[in-house]
Amino acid sequence: MSFKIPILSELNEQTQQDIINAGIPGIDITLKNSVIGTLGSVQAGISWQHYEFLDYIAKQAVPWTATDEYLAGWGELKNTNQKAPTKATATVQFSTLDGIIIPKGTIIKRPDGWSYVTLADSINNQALIQSVDSGSKGNAGQGINLTLGNALAGVDAKVTALTSITGGADLEEQEAYRQRVIEAYRISGSVGREQEYILWAKSVSQVSRAWIGRNGFGIGTVIIWIMCDDANISNNGFPVGTDGSATKEYRYNIASGDQLAVANYIWQKQPVTALIIVCSPIAMPVDFVVTDLGVSNTIENQNTIKAALIDMFHREAVPGSQLHPSSWERAIGSVSSVAHYNIVSPTQAIIPLSKGHLPILGKVTFKS
Repeated sequence: MSFKIPILSELNEQTQQDIINAGIPGIDITLKNSVIGTLGSVQAGISWQHYEFLDYIAKQAVPWTATDEYLAGWGELKNTNQKAPTKATATVQFSTLDGIIIPKGTIIKRPDGWSYVTLADSINNQALIQSVDSGSKGNAGQGINLTLGNALAGVDAKVTALTSITGGADLEEQEAYRQRVIEAYRISGSVGREQEYILWAKSVSQVSRAWIGRNGFGIGTVIIWIMCDDANISNNGFPVGTDGSATKEYRYNIASGDQLAVANYIWQKQPVTALIIVCSPIAMPVDFVVTDLGVSNTIENQNTIKAALIDMFHREAVPGSQLHPSSWERAIGSVSSVAHYNIVSPTQAIIPLSKGHLPILGKVTFKS
């Protein structure tokens, strides 16, 4: 049974009663503004602070209730650190007069005022830009309007993003970090189990989900499929880069982008004999037709249903595995504002997918 910490008013009542019970001559009651009554209230307050401090210490004594630097300390014991925020990047195209080079450090602006900076001098009027500030707010789609922060002679103010601006991630929320720390303690005592590869992959800032494929390219190979749901929203959460292995891995092609970040992180932690290949899943859109909504066929309800289906795919979809109709029935059924509905399509479980194919939400058609 858990210990109940008395509240301040209870401690004050107890202290006042203890003063009366002490048998001090002439004191059979404590008045609110009396000296002895005030001293009792002060003592109650000090006791309450002690209780609260002891409760705080107890919470920091185990990783599942620890907070802030104490949680970080528990994580450090298992080489599991809170994911730092990252900056979004993209390749952009400039329009210039012949021979003009856009210098490194040129500021690029988004319509909302968010700033990017070129990381090197332009080559063939192209350059890599990076968000000035960290965080997911730096991410944007390929069609975003960009302009020069300051005018440059012979350079058009309009800047074209040749790729989506991706890779920006916020500081990992403490509860998400706590779950990774707890997972690290649960799987301790071995090196090379599936859970460890997943934990390593999800330790990279932009990675939100990961799965393992044993011997995917032959004996001794380990495939790690990753998703970057928050960092790469404009790419439907799929990693931006090419599949492959770590920079120091000589037995396979070197990856790039998000895949390389994961491969290089795992390189120092993996068993020495394993050949790790980090891959992006192949999108397998699943279209839905939802009918018989009646008066519930509103834009708000449609968006809520889509959000519920997206959440279902995030939680339950696995590369190469099928989903059961009960999954999307539960997802749509959880929308309390929809009184009745009928899922016309898909009519059955998804056919088992080929290796590496990940089912995602496709087009959703609604009918009253």
